[in-house]
Amino acid sequence: MLGSYMGEVVRRNHGAEWGMVKLGGDPFPGLRAAGTEHLFWPMGKAQKRLENGPEDNVSHYYQDLVGTPPEKRRW
Repeated sequence: MLGSYMGEVVRRNHGAEWGMVKLGGDPFPGLRAAGTEHLFWPMGKAQKRLENGPEDNVSHYYQDLVGTPPEKRRW
């Protein structure tokens, strides 16, 4: 659910489109950033966060997705 929420926040606030993305030849629900071919899979990132802990920080992931420069990031 966290991954879906992150994806929807990006879609609503920064422009993206839900669809299916292929990872390793298998289709998964994911998003395409508006006006680009950039695909991303926030559900996979959320899963990694649960498995690996803080090293897979979802805040950093979101900041990377929306293009916030490191010097302007707030964690």
